[in-house]
Amino acid sequence: MQAAIQHRYVHPVRRSPKQKRRARTLRLLMLVLVLAGLIVAPRTVFTMGHTEAPVAATYTVAESETLWEIASRHSEGQDVRNVIYAIKETNHLKTATV
Repeated sequence: MQAAIQHRYVHPVRRSPKQKRRARTLRLLMLVLVLAGLIVAPRTVFTMGHTEAPVAATYTVAESETLWEIASRHSEGQDVRNVIYAIKETNHLKTATV
């Protein structure tokens, strides 16, 4: 035997203007709190820490040689991009063009 199922229409909740204002104010307050948390929250700073002082070396650049090639040869396990950055900073270069 099967039970009879009754279908009823559920009316949406109607809110008064006062309830609407309260809900809107609550949403705005939550948004302000989230934004304030993002602004005031401590930021994590990643730096390139060196365990020992870098050793300066003299190198004569050959014709058509790139900073990437030079840094790849002298990176000694470091990230090549960090070595290129150090070369540019040491030699006051604005671009990676040698």
